[in-house]
Amino acid sequence: MKWARAEAKLETQKYKKDKIVNISFNSSKRLQPQQQVFYRVGYLFLQYFYYKLGLHKVCRKIRDKYSFKFDINSILSDLIYSRILEPSGKRSSYSCSMGFLEPPSYQLHDVYRSLNVLGKECDLIQSETYRNSHLAGKRNDKLLFYDCTNYYFEIEDEDGIKRYGKSKEHRPNPIIQINKPLLNHLKKKF
Repeated sequence: MKWARAEAKLETQKYKKDKIVNISFNSSKRLQPQQQVFYRVGYLFLQYFYYKLGLHKVCRKIRDKYSFKFDINSILSDLIYSRILEPSGKRSSYSCSMGFLEPPSYQLHDVYRSLNVLGKECDLIQSETYRNSHLAGKRNDKLLFYDCTNYYFEIEDEDGIKRYGKSKEHRPNPIIQINKPLLNHLKKKF
């Protein structure tokens, strides 16, 4: 919280100093005069980090390796933005991205076709994202967690720290959820 407050204070000072906020975009949609239109623009904030992490360059490497006609960069970015803004499946993510200020230039079937390629190149995407993550901000890489919201077990009964709870997959089986005491225990070990 201390770090977040300090960052917020710095950003507020910068904002008061500049008083100009630039949001750049390239839209193919034309707006009609005197007509109120609503777009999902929350992804513009996420777009900064997408490009800061160099994911567009990773997509360029993937595109050069395979021969396909769809824009893998647009698909990957829209899937990421939709997953963060409105978590759902692939079809719903495509529908969500249709409401973006910059609508998709691809079709739903292109999303499904790209998943095979993205799956094959998952290691490349993860390694390049990790390698470029220092460009997005300072980080402590001495202690890393991977999707530590909860862990799923293939058992029928609660036992020890395994308790019934809400899992991301909506399974009824017991899970372990990271809580403060467990997190503090892990930090002491590292």
